[in-house]
Amino acid sequence: MSVNQVTGIVQVQNLRTGANQVLEGHTDIVTATSFSSDSFQLVTASQDGIARVWKLQTGASQVLEGHTGEIYNASFNPDDTLVITSSYDSTTRVWDLQGRQLAIFEGYPAALSPDGQQVNAIKDGRLETYEIGTLPELLAWGCQWLHNYLEYGQATDGDRALCNLPPRDSAPTGPFESSLGRSLVQVQVTWPQRG
Repeated sequence: MSVNQVTGIVQVQNLRTGANQVLEGHTDIVTATSFSSDSFQLVTASQDGIARVWKLQTGASQVLEGHTGEIYNASFNPDDTLVITSSYDSTTRVWDLQGRQLAIFEGYPAALSPDGQQVNAIKDGRLETYEIGTLPELLAWGCQWLHNYLEYGQATDGDRALCNLPPRDSAPTGPFESSLGRSLVQVQVTWPQRG
């Protein structure tokens, strides 16, 4: 397939059949396009500050809206579940295919690692590397980090439910151990009396 970009219009041509498909939706010049690995989807970026994920079988698109400047780069991650965009607003953003913004990183341009787990972006003349985590991965990490607080701290049953922990049978007792592994102990403090 090849792509011909015109102001606000993307024309996709199937090189085997010669069939053309016109994708309309952008309101300014299309600056970048990238196919998914299976060629069933296309992501486009535009000077209108919007990226779109197109389903080529239907021509329907999902809008990725949030940048405040021209988007000049957009691509899929290796398993085609996320889209990475870079903009002249000095941010790189990660999106799911339903149009939800999952992360904002400072810096541009951006490059995705071959395994799709990291984004590299230039910020203030330095290369910054950011980890991309999926929601289940981030929740698992957060619950592990909060484990001691949820078990021994003043967490409510609602807090515990976030990490699929059952309600408590009784209030916590004993010293609270933080998530960083430091024990917090109770210390008697006396102040000198003013005289």
